[in-house]
Amino acid sequence: MCENCVNYDLGLFYDFDGSLVYKHSKYDLKNTIKYPMVYRPEAEQYLRLPHDNPRIRNLGILTMRKAWLRGSATRATIRSTELGKHFDPSDVTYAGNDAKKAEKLTRAAYGVGEYRQAKVALYDDRPNKVGQHVLELLVKDSSKFSVGIIAAEAEDVNHPSMSRLADFALQQHSNEIAIISSGTKLIFETENGNSLHVVAGVSDSAVSTVDKLMSAM
Repeated sequence: MCENCVNYDLGLFYDFDGSLVYKHSKYDLKNTIKYPMVYRPEAEQYLRLPHDNPRIRNLGILTMRKAWLRGSATRATIRSTELGKHFDPSDVTYAGNDAKKAEKLTRAAYGVGEYRQAKVALYDDRPNKVGQHVLELLVKDSSKFSVGIIAAEAEDVNHPSMSRLADFALQQHSNEIAIISSGTKLIFETENGNSLHVVAGVSDSAVSTVDKLMSAM
């Protein structure tokens, strides 16, 4: 546990492509070079939460991009868009893939390294992708932890990004994970007390959504 870290009750990570910036068509040259990118204003209400609630902290950007390939373009996007108000280019973790993103989330939930042990969540437009890897860690890990994901584009649990994650859990871990579904929220729980909480990100205000997430976790 990090003894010298700033105190907070909820730490928020943010996916990049599709969550903080719009994705380009795969046939667009800008998709090849990943620049310029257009900021998604929908994310602003989440990014501003720490300004109104000191118990919430933005922990940084957690992206599948690789630093050696996309570092320059990512830094340029942060500096040239509204993201520069919230993040420094050094706040980016280049995970490279969803499995590494899941590992980073769980390490932060443990309170490893620069993080204090607290509730941790990821704002992501594809919760089914990273969520599958979080579920694998839930099943394998005996250390109790809880992780949240805010589904950036979902209005309820019927959104494909949420329903596909529920389908994966049923198909791959029906005997190991219990699923609780309630309108805008999915909770995945293991017998050893580990849990993943996924909430729809556009069904309510950011304040209400995060309040629901924190109370459930």
